[in-house]
Amino acid sequence: MTAHASQLTDALPVSIEAEQALLGALLINEDALTHVGGLLQARHFSEALHARIYQAVVDLVAGARKATLISVGAELADLEMPAGAPPMRAYLARLAAEATTVINARDYAEMIVEAWARRELIAIAGAAADSARLPGFGRLPAMLDELDGQIIALRNIGGSGEAERSSLGAGLSEVIRDAEQEMAGNARAIPSTGFVDLDRVVGGGYRPGRLFVVAGNPGAGKTVFLVASARRVARLREDRPQFGVDVYSLEIDRREVAARMAANAMASSPAPLAYSEILAGRLDATGIHRLREIERRFSEFALTIDATPGLTIEQIESRAKRTKQRLERAAKTLDVVFIDYLQIMGFGDRYKGRKVDEIGEVTKAAKAMAKRLDVCVVLLSQLSRENQKRDDKRPQLFDLRDSGSIEQDADVVIGLHRPSYYDQRDPKVLNGDTEACDRAAARANDLEVILMKNRLGPTTTVNLYCDVARSFLDNGGKRW
Repeated sequence: MTAHASQLTDALPVSIEAEQALLGALLINEDALTHVGGLLQARHFSEALHARIYQAVVDLVAGARKATLISVGAELADLEMPAGAPPMRAYLARLAAEATTVINARDYAEMIVEAWARRELIAIAGAAADSARLPGFGRLPAMLDELDGQIIALRNIGGSGEAERSSLGAGLSEVIRDAEQEMAGNARAIPSTGFVDLDRVVGGGYRPGRLFVVAGNPGAGKTVFLVASARRVARLREDRPQFGVDVYSLEIDRREVAARMAANAMASSPAPLAYSEILAGRLDATGIHRLREIERRFSEFALTIDATPGLTIEQIESRAKRTKQRLERAAKTLDVVFIDYLQIMGFGDRYKGRKVDEIGEVTKAAKAMAKRLDVCVVLLSQLSRENQKRDDKRPQLFDLRDSGSIEQDADVVIGLHRPSYYDQRDPKVLNGDTEACDRAAARANDLEVILMKNRLGPTTTVNLYCDVARSFLDNGGKRW
């Protein structure tokens, strides 16, 4: 223990020796940072001084400068040392003398992060206990949401991924077991996306543990895709098991989601209705009767709509976990979680005001959620407006708004392109140009589903039939 140690109580877990050994390793060999950079942050250190030293090393390396005893000492020359502590350069020299090897750096980093996570857990538990003691009733669900969300966030930040570690043989054994189950006809059924051409290029559908990102500009058909796909996943069919779906609609309320799904369900009938008519209540007795029939069918679906605005990814995981448990008690499964949409989600204070980092944290957490809950997460996202400046408005990967981590974390990235959105605004069409109008009419119901990234198959384009007014999508051409 150093003379300038923080005044931590004995009850709080700390790992001062690990902090000192790791910092020493960084001071004598900055390559140690490559072993710990993705795991360790300055705030994980129990001593403020150690946090400052670590951040100085990170800043130097990020600026393409060497992190040495001299350069780190210069960075911290103005730092006031606690009373009784040795001078900064003397303390840095001591750390270097007692350094661990680069090989051990990761182990020490994991010790530091675990000690930090345990301190955070103690603080969360204390705050939860204080909240539970407050008078009043009716707050329990919100309190549990908050507690679950904090624990999930802690797991996302502090986890070291040990559960994913295994030998190569063990990993192959799981692959062989899955193949044997498939051969015997006992393999787990994969929820279809609802569109056979799309299923063919994404490994059969919404595979568990995967993160799909569906991106598009306003008007591209993101919500139509969600409504059509979610209903097709959840609908009952004799040739497959029932699949469970959770829909988190952060932008539109549950009445509109329900109206869109009803319009979608009736779109292939002889007398389809626009969702706007359903939502506005412009229906006759026959229309009401038809909606009652749709309501009866929907009541058999294992589909939940949560339209609470501003939910964080941790709160969504907490609620989805409870949905999964509820369905399991009824001998059902939760298979797909839809989230609409990324940029209007709630964000924690960790990266407050730094949008790129906030988005990156959400996509990483969404991928972790998919693996922990063994579900497929379908996350809708806005595109940047840059593609609107190009002649070809089709989305590309670099159009993803706010963060390249979307591309990094997602297993599948889909860009939606609806030509009629632009045709309706084309001056030639508005002025009645025959050629432009004929072209617009020919593709009025086209929706291009562009596979911009696909770990599960080829990057290609799948064409769907789209009727926006009825929130309807179908395979390829118009197939009733």
